[in-house]
Amino acid sequence: MSVQPHRKVFCCRPARAVRDGRAGKSPPRAFTLIEVLVAAAVLGLLLILVFQLTSSASHVTGQAQQRLSADADARQLLDRVGADFQRMVLRPGLPARFEKRVGNDRMVFLAARDGYDGDRGVSVVSYGDGDGGDQLQRGASGRYWTNASPLLEVVFTNSPPTAPPIGSASESATAQIFRIETAFLLSDGSLVADPPTQSLLPSGGNPTVQAVVVGIAAVDPLLIERAQTTPSDLAEKFEDAQDGKDITTVWQTTLDGNSLPAPIKTGVRIYQRFFPIPPQRTP
Repeated sequence: MSVQPHRKVFCCRPARAVRDGRAGKSPPRAFTLIEVLVAAAVLGLLLILVFQLTSSASHVTGQAQQRLSADADARQLLDRVGADFQRMVLRPGLPARFEKRVGNDRMVFLAARDGYDGDRGVSVVSYGDGDGGDQLQRGASGRYWTNASPLLEVVFTNSPPTAPPIGSASESATAQIFRIETAFLLSDGSLVADPPTQSLLPSGGNPTVQAVVVGIAAVDPLLIERAQTTPSDLAEKFEDAQDGKDITTVWQTTLDGNSLPAPIKTGVRIYQRFFPIPPQRTP
């Protein structure tokens, strides 16, 4: 009888079942409700921050554009005033007239400039707001000079009108400019709010006036509308010129005070320019 050698028997365990296509791995864990809420809160804060940055940049850009627009409008108006002053005609009987008023002042003088209507050659040029109007105007009513006499008589009253021409003989300034004020530089270097008389000639006025100081103020019309006021009401809040002070200095006091709404205070731009008085001449 043969004896079989002893053999060891090894048992193999069955392989672990493959679940979800991956051997030995548990299914992915889902986000908890708290994690979802935290992520949503962070996302909301980021959106609010981006909105605020965008809104702030838009506001700054809008203010810069308003300032550039006001600067351009003011420069254009002051250049027009300067061109009219350079061609001003001063002689006895036809003096320039500067009328001090509550709100906008008025300037009326004769200039060798074409008018908007009437005959050409010289015009009665005027600056100010029209009667009952809210917008600053430049008037230029054409006149005709004749050689019938050595004095070159002009069809024009001896007393210049106190109101600028309206209608076809005027042109409105831009809606941003709501205030114009005048002052006077004398030969001794002093600034006065009013000339000693309304004429600039020795025959009827003060010969020491060297230059006319013109100040203007501008603001975005939308700010005036939001403040529920009108350009004329806003113009009256800016004080008249004072002796010994620049117009810009006087108006800066208004801006620093409490009489204006905050948006208008930050949006108003003020300007000033000196215009020398030309010598007496005829066209």
